[in-house]
Amino acid sequence: MHTTELLDRLGLGPTDRAVVLHADDIGMCGATVTAYRHIVSSPVVSAASAMVPCAWFPALAQLCAELATAPDLGVHLTLNSEWSGYRWRPLTAAGHVALTDESGYLPGTAGHLHGRPGIREAVFAELSAQVDHARTLGIDVTHIDSHMLTLYGAELIGAYVELSARYRLPATLLRHNAQQVGELCNIAQSEAVAVADELAGAERQGLVPFDTWVDLPLGRPENRRETATRLLDSLPAGLAVFVMHPAAETDELKAIAPDWQARVADFELCRDDAWIDIVESSGVTVVGMRDVRDALFGDGVAAAGVRAEADR
Repeated sequence: MHTTELLDRLGLGPTDRAVVLHADDIGMCGATVTAYRHIVSSPVVSAASAMVPCAWFPALAQLCAELATAPDLGVHLTLNSEWSGYRWRPLTAAGHVALTDESGYLPGTAGHLHGRPGIREAVFAELSAQVDHARTLGIDVTHIDSHMLTLYGAELIGAYVELSARYRLPATLLRHNAQQVGELCNIAQSEAVAVADELAGAERQGLVPFDTWVDLPLGRPENRRETATRLLDSLPAGLAVFVMHPAAETDELKAIAPDWQARVADFELCRDDAWIDIVESSGVTVVGMRDVRDALFGDGVAAAGVRAEADR
């Protein structure tokens, strides 16, 4: 689907700038659930995604069940467990060997998954289980996205595309060439070319909704509002995803995450009246992932090839 067509389905024009203001890593720990409780209705959080294998995901599902309106919440497809003292395992026993490190946990980095026998099949089974489990716990899953961009790899991107088609859920797939993919994911050129080829095929199926990706850096917590404003102002025409990682300041978070200060800064930003005013006066239209899901897969408007793939 071309950007212009998607924008039209969202009620926007070809030169409009639209953005999904997205909160990642919800359910990773208790601090993220606490933060989400406070910001789920914020005008500067239009979608979020949950880490289903993590210990606090059931508490997040319970919170969502208590809300008067179903939140715009997706599954933060999780294949990595990156902290040294706080780990999680895959949901699928069948993929245990292919997906885990020597301690039986999901590995710390994407590179630990590449080149393993049967990895694509194990990844697809695990990610399907994560989406199914979220639905079992009552969440109306609005989209899927990739924790640590792990699925932007030559051996894994195909599973990401297939999952989007099979479940009729928008994914954070971008219209990117090989150079852009390499810069975004910090991967080798040969792998970036393979990923870009997969993205081109996904775009022909109508499965690539996003033109731009920006994120608030976890390594630099200072001047959060100024950084966010600069990123917002930089957005070109089309649909962008703007990523943040909000969490409340707790002893638990400090024990888990060395980058806890940036996560707390994101939480504070989501409640910052000045930032809310900046977004509302920016001329950028804020949309949710449910809006994108309806535009891509709503009755009568699914792109050519998507229905056939989803029904296989």
